[in-house]
Amino acid sequence: MDRDFVAEDQIRTVIQTFKKKLFTDLFPSREIVPKTLIFAKDDTHAEDIVRTVREVFGRGDDFCQKITYRSDKPEELIRRFRTQLNPRIAVSVDMISTGTDIKPLECLVFMRAVRSSGYFEQMIGRGVRTINPEDLRAVTGDSEAKTHFIIVDAVGICESIKTDSQARPGDPSTPPEPNGAPPRDPNQIIDGVSEDQVIETGCDDRNFTQVTAVIHAFKDFINQNVGELLALQMLCRVPEAQGALTEDDLKTLEVALLQHSNSLSRESLWVAYKRRSPESVRGEMEQCADLISLVRFAIGYHLFLEPFSATVNRNFEEWLEGKDFNAEQHKWLEMIRDHIATSLDIRMEDFELAPFAEHGNGVKVYELFGDDLDNILTDFTEKLVS
Repeated sequence: MDRDFVAEDQIRTVIQTFKKKLFTDLFPSREIVPKTLIFAKDDTHAEDIVRTVREVFGRGDDFCQKITYRSDKPEELIRRFRTQLNPRIAVSVDMISTGTDIKPLECLVFMRAVRSSGYFEQMIGRGVRTINPEDLRAVTGDSEAKTHFIIVDAVGICESIKTDSQARPGDPSTPPEPNGAPPRDPNQIIDGVSEDQVIETGCDDRNFTQVTAVIHAFKDFINQNVGELLALQMLCRVPEAQGALTEDDLKTLEVALLQHSNSLSRESLWVAYKRRSPESVRGEMEQCADLISLVRFAIGYHLFLEPFSATVNRNFEEWLEGKDFNAEQHKWLEMIRDHIATSLDIRMEDFELAPFAEHGNGVKVYELFGDDLDNILTDFTEKLVS
């Protein structure tokens, strides 16, 4: 790749592998393709990549756009890439390589070589721009926060030897010409016969080191703040801790973690554990209550990291053993279980809200369980949250 010799199957192999790994290894808790910038070596290479991305992903032309000096209205394309749902993937040569801020960018794909260390650093700089969570969700709805960005290196650029020379920011690799598909270099050889295959994929040692650093930072935070934060006292079972863990306690813990470091978000911590010990992680992070699972796993209280809702469901089945409830009571207990999985407790006023209100609110639940209601709810909550 990135030579006068162009193997079309090589481009396809890279893009197919990128798609395959996108939601399993790179962004495991996501379903929307993150804003991605692919670096091509020239305009014709960019055209080849755009065509292949559209074919492999099958999401239409708006999904992937070429943004180069030859593009029709490139500034408008940049604005759309920055602020709108589509395009999800942009392919560029020099135009977005330096100087242009695309804050929602979460993934850079290198399909070209770069021999200038300064230019390479500027290209990497496209991914480091920060963005507040609300603005990010406006274009990538399932991203909670931009805590990191990912480099996909298809040409060995991270290991290549680079010089100190530097291309001038914003200079196109070739002079701008009229819009439309560029003429292909007559000296370029197109190989449409050879078939490429992936030999190896994975994260390098530096990535593993970063993951380990995040996990150690989380454990250090717990040790240093267990005396100050009520949620940690409850989860670490400090003898002096009194009362029950509440949703507000968890929110206070989450704020403290993010104030300490953006790398300690729920999403980043979950991904870190999944990359370091994939055999010990079951399922994906779902909600704020999953901080309970993260803390318990970090301190060794649980052998597996799983969504808090999974723990609640298992505790629910254990609590039901030996108890005799009719079908309607069981239905209400399931609704209470789901409420506790999110809010950690249940109060009488909660029965005036959905989904309970639709089934008869507090009057109905008291009718079903009678004078035993308070004792059932207390025992039920303690078992589910334990």
